[in-house]
Amino acid sequence: MEEELGIQFEIFPSDALERYHLEGKLRVVGQQVLLHYKNRERTFTREQNKLVTIELALADIETLNLDKKWWGLRGATLTLKVKDPRKLEKMSGATLGEVVMSIPKKSIPDAEKFLSLMDYKISEDALERSRERLEDLGVK
Repeated sequence: MEEELGIQFEIFPSDALERYHLEGKLRVVGQQVLLHYKNRERTFTREQNKLVTIELALADIETLNLDKKWWGLRGATLTLKVKDPRKLEKMSGATLGEVVMSIPKKSIPDAEKFLSLMDYKISEDALERSRERLEDLGVK
């Protein structure tokens, strides 16, 4: 059975009206990373808040970094950067394939487990792809 691990995140708005305040969950399921998010509920809105899911393969991820603040008041930030910026172009908090997510203090241990699992899975995927390339070239 594949281990499934996820962490809650929030992306604070960059505009004064707080239209693009996102909440979501980042999960790893098998060989995929699923990024679920939606706009935070606001009192006076007429638009529907639909859940959006972005599917990323392990090979799509360039870097994944957790930055913990030493004073720990606001938790940590998780920076996800993908190789192809088009993967995140519809996400309002992303810039050129990079998104910075705020992780609450209580979710930091889960985020650390998530990063170690992702590091293992990404390196395992890279090893498998290099084995396939060597087999295609006839090297054993």
